[in-house]
Amino acid sequence: MRRRKYILLLTLTLFIYSCQKDEIIVARQAVQGEVECGCEYTKFKEDIPSEVKNRKLYPAYNSKEALMKDFIKFINNGDRIGLENLLVSEFEFKNWVFPEYNLANPNCNISWSMIYNSLQNKSNEGLNIMLQDMNNYQYVYKGYEFTNSEQEEDFETYNFYNRTLIHVETVNGPEIIAVAGSVIEMNGTYKFLSYRENNSY
Repeated sequence: MRRRKYILLLTLTLFIYSCQKDEIIVARQAVQGEVECGCEYTKFKEDIPSEVKNRKLYPAYNSKEALMKDFIKFINNGDRIGLENLLVSEFEFKNWVFPEYNLANPNCNISWSMIYNSLQNKSNEGLNIMLQDMNNYQYVYKGYEFTNSEQEEDFETYNFYNRTLIHVETVNGPEIIAVAGSVIEMNGTYKFLSYRENNSY
């Protein structure tokens, strides 16, 4: 029992460390040779049901660029509700995203709400930065890139694109916005998983 608690604690520590690095990168091999908490745990063990293949994030952005452009527009307008709507909702995270995390394995005894609340706290800090410090610049969107060393995380029914940098132009010249977090793609629709708690890159 002590050994299992140690494994769970180490796994959770690695997961939280990943969150603090601005991305959700699941600790797939948290403990070498151990799978008691479930490595690469997924919900579907056979063919993915057709209703799952038809899931769409809402509001549905059909390209990453459309998502980025509205992100910049909402910052320029100081639109908190618009920025909040670009984030994965509680329903989407609980029912569609979290079940495929390896920590969703019941053996881990970690709830979806614990992880979701952590993401929400980060996003609220990012929103405060955007609305208090960034909405006076009237950014002009120029492009985006993903700069994490593991730029894409493939899960069974969705993908993550990590560490988003958005290139913009201001009256003072080019700038980079780094407060946007990972992007999730599900069946051709895109949203942000969370916002970052700072704008450093």
